[in-house]
Amino acid sequence: VKYREDYEKFKSLYSLPKSLADDPMAARCIRVGKLSLDRLYKENYEKTKAKVHMPPDMLEVVAARECQKSVSEIDYRKYLHQWICLPDMQMYVQARKVNEQLSDIFYKDDLNWLKGIGCYVWDTPEILRCKHAVDLQSE
Repeated sequence: VKYREDYEKFKSLYSLPKSLADDPMAARCIRVGKLSLDRLYKENYEKTKAKVHMPPDMLEVVAARECQKSVSEIDYRKYLHQWICLPDMQMYVQARKVNEQLSDIFYKDDLNWLKGIGCYVWDTPEILRCKHAVDLQSE
């Protein structure tokens, strides 16, 4: 019986907690860890609060950047095949096809016109050289 009482006293002095939250030392360590994490979070927040937290390649950001470029009128002239709108809308796809067909038609018309003009015979360097030689001989 004496042994049993000593054992109960020993057990009450050195009993292990049932969970980590019941242990006072572990609870203290957890609180300190939370405080240090909170301190690190606040430090990181103070460092980055003035910075932009958006990825630069988001579709909305890219569209807004393109819209700002077109509104600013710095590059007011757009060459062919540089599109202002988003490329996936059906009406824009149809308009792009029509524009490409029209540009091909205009290109072919210009090409045929240039073929018709060609190089005048009297403007070729060989003809000019021969005319100059004839003028020199006649003198």
